[in-house]
Amino acid sequence: MPIKKLPPPKGTAAATHAAAAAAESEQDRITRLSSRYQEHVAEPTAPARPVPTWPQSGASAAEAPAAAPTRPADRRPQASRTRPEPEGMTRKTLYMSLDAAAALESAIAQIQRATGGTVSKHAALAALIAAGVAQTDAVTQALREEVLQSLGGG
Repeated sequence: MPIKKLPPPKGTAAATHAAAAAAESEQDRITRLSSRYQEHVAEPTAPARPVPTWPQSGASAAEAPAAAPTRPADRRPQASRTRPEPEGMTRKTLYMSLDAAAALESAIAQIQRATGGTVSKHAALAALIAAGVAQTDAVTQALREEVLQSLGGG
């Protein structure tokens, strides 16, 4: 909603002074607000890549300098609203059925209850994933058989 401006007070001297003060305070307000905005503007994750200029007159593409990485490979940009990842940890988003998610949550809760809450949720999840990874061959075979059955070749 725009701010309603009042007419200047009566008298030319007062009106001139009020207009100058209003213009100056408006400029100060714009400067102050724009500086606040700049604090919250996200930094670009990587600078724009320069247009390659190789090969140049007589130079071969093999002589082109190696492109410098735009950011260190071991440093991923972090979302501004998340905590930094602990050393040796990462966040992953996985899509799964509701039933699988419920079963996973139930298994984690069972592990935590059995250990008196001394095992963290991420440690329980890591142990469950490791157990599943150890059975990759059996899971692959079972899924392959399901696919063949669904295709009618089974």
